[in-house]
Amino acid sequence: MGLGLLGLLGFLWCLKSGQFDDLDGAANRILFDDDERVTPQPRNDQK
Repeated sequence: MGLGLLGLLGFLWCLKSGQFDDLDGAANRILFDDDERVTPQPRNDQK
C-alpha cells in the first residue's frame, strides 16, 4: 500500500509540474533539423 501511495504521489507531482502538457512536441522536434549551418559567402563588391 505504501508503494501505491508513493506512485500516486509521483504521478500527481508529474501532472502538476507539466510533464504531460506537450506530448507531441518532443516527438516532432527530433524529426526536424533546426541546426542548419549557414556558410558565409564571399563578397564580390570589394573590386
